[in-house]
Formats: sequence, C-alpha cells, structure tokens
Amino acid sequence: MNTRTLYDINAKKGKSMKLWTIQHKGAWNNAKEKGYLEGNQDYITEGFLDSYKWMMKQMSKRLANYQGNNPIWLWLNRPDLRQCGHLNERFAVI
Repeated sequence: MNTRTLYDINAKKGKSMKLWTIQHKGAWNNAKEKGYLEGNQDYITEGFLDSYKWMMKQMSKRLANYQGNNPIWLWLNRPDLRQCGHLNERFAVI
C-alpha cells in the first residue's frame, strides 16, 4: 500500500489542502511519471463505468468549464479502508 500525498493544492496566503484518493497502481505509476494525476477510464473499477458516465453527464450540465475529463474521487480526510468496496489488490492509497 502506498500512502503518499500526491499533490497539495496551494491556497491563498501560502495555505495548502491535503487530499486523499484511492487509485489503481497503474494510475499512480502514470502520475509519478507525468507529475500529476488524471482520470482514466482504463482504471475504473468493473461495474462502475455507468456511474462514472452518469456523473460526467451531470458535470457537463452543472459546471460551465467542464471539458469531459474523467473525474477523480478525493477525500479531505483519509478514507476508512475497513469499509467494503474501498480497496483491493489493484489499488494504492495515495
């Protein structure tokens, strides 16, 4: 399991926000190479593609600058990995 902070979003006046995400190992490796994390349909957990497509449709209706990018799930607090469905052997916490 990888528990690194991938990115700190710098806020005004030098403050930052730490965000947590659970990603496929391949997505994490791509992020390390590119220097940033981006959504990729290849890494969506089986059975969730329709939900992602629905969410993207809602984002296109509600967000003026949305360009069709795949969303990335983020948490302000570390997710409780004891809950069912958060993690399997293909994923890493970053």
